[in-house]
Amino acid sequence: MIDGKVSGNGVTSFLNILLGMYTALRMKLKNKSSILLTLLSLYIVIEGYGRGSILFVLILLIINLVFLFYSVNRKWKLFYIVLLCFVIIMFSPYIYDFLMSTKLSQGIQNPRIYIAQEYISKLHAWNLFFGVSYENTVIATLYDNNPHISYIRTHHIFGLFYLLGLLYVVLKQTFYVVFNRSLINWIILLIIYNILMRAVSEPLLFPSLFDSFFLVILFSITKKSTKENR
Repeated sequence: MIDGKVSGNGVTSFLNILLGMYTALRMKLKNKSSILLTLLSLYIVIEGYGRGSILFVLILLIINLVFLFYSVNRKWKLFYIVLLCFVIIMFSPYIYDFLMSTKLSQGIQNPRIYIAQEYISKLHAWNLFFGVSYENTVIATLYDNNPHISYIRTHHIFGLFYLLGLLYVVLKQTFYVVFNRSLINWIILLIIYNILMRAVSEPLLFPSLFDSFFLVILFSITKKSTKENR
């Protein structure tokens, strides 16, 4: 499906971020799930053979199911539980074999772990605050200055203070959710952390064109949802 000159992982990674942001805003502003779009995305990322992308969409699929479960009337909850258990029992043997035919079968060992270890080993008192150079690292020699990890690139460009600023904003919103006790905000927070975890394996955020969209859903937590406005 994807031409050899284009990275299939890049296509699925961009899809992950857009899907996560769309899902969060749809749930918050429209009180609706994105279950059908998520299932379609699951097919696309499996075709794209992306390990991190598949995990991202599977987590988002679970989040959608949780949202749907809490959105339906109480009399329908038992029906959905029984239906879900039936689907899991019927298809679990096939799902496992199918997922093992994807990149997930390779486990979590990949070059990104070595990239992170080497980058961290080069930290010292000065570049801890202002960023580490890629010179004489595998990032420069093997990967054309692509660190494959958003947070390494962020630290390299902006240094520690930018990362701490991002951490402060995310933690502030997290504590707001904890004390606000809104279910929709908990779900959006899970989506946000899913996006942040996806950024561990690809340079998708900080800085990128997706940053503004990420900040929109991050601060949508403090906006009243459709149900709360009624």
